[in-house]
Amino acid sequence: MTESCPVPELKTGPSKREGACSILSQRAAEPLTGTAFTDSRWLLVEHPGPWPSQAVDTALPAETLAEVRDRAPGVRLALIRRPQARSVDAPVAFLAGGRPDAWLRRVQLQRYGDLVDLDLEAIADGREPADGERITEPTFFVCTHGRREVCCAEFGRPVMRAIATGGFAPWEITHIGGDRFAASMVVFPLGHYFGHLNPVSGLSAARKYATDRLQLGNVRGRSGYPNSVQTAELFLRERLSALGLHDATVLSWHERDEQAGVDIRVLDDHYRVELTRQRHPEQLVNGCSDDAVRIPRWYWVAKEWNKLG
Repeated sequence: MTESCPVPELKTGPSKREGACSILSQRAAEPLTGTAFTDSRWLLVEHPGPWPSQAVDTALPAETLAEVRDRAPGVRLALIRRPQARSVDAPVAFLAGGRPDAWLRRVQLQRYGDLVDLDLEAIADGREPADGERITEPTFFVCTHGRREVCCAEFGRPVMRAIATGGFAPWEITHIGGDRFAASMVVFPLGHYFGHLNPVSGLSAARKYATDRLQLGNVRGRSGYPNSVQTAELFLRERLSALGLHDATVLSWHERDEQAGVDIRVLDDHYRVELTRQRHPEQLVNGCSDDAVRIPRWYWVAKEWNKLG
């Protein structure tokens, strides 16, 4: 990538706001691949809102939240809700984790204090607990956390509505990372991230995912793997037209300084991808808020790949 690259066509569509971070990210040709959250352990809790910027800290009871964080360090907490939800009598929680064997469990709570009765230690260890019921079908979560980042609401809500028209039942979710890639979506159990969605591409991505296929043009990566590994997998998928959800299996990886190597099985063949870490030629905006600043961004680039014996 050089500074002479042509300005890319916007994927999310236009914005009425000058300086919308999602638009600026696209105009700067910031790479989308390899930008998913790198841990696979999640605890998602239903809450109707309103969601302030630091929603989890203010929405959940302080004592409950403190115990959850003490017993499940490193687990990503997020709030979810159904569109137009105004109240929740008995909240639902989703537990997600696992690498490479991903799992998702749905638990019906009676009150938020019931969170401390979950097997939080198992979630923290990445082990599937016995709580609730196992969910195997794709479950879609679209970030609409406008108080955290305006782009998430502006671009996320139309995507939510579009996906719902396709017969799906998507959830809204608070901050999942990478607001500048709005509209963003994460799909469990596998934890695939999507970015720069619009209503057309969002519905298309959901429909393809429901038939075990990835819409590579919007995939950011898979939660639970290092950014270099996410980049290597998506690189091979594109080169080999491997669109099936289970077409690629990560075997091993190593990183040292600015170099990385990733071994991946694609269908029946074994490949190794060598990558290097590069700095984007531009300083990139980190959000739309009044205190947003331009900062350097780094990303992984595949420099060579080989089919092994």
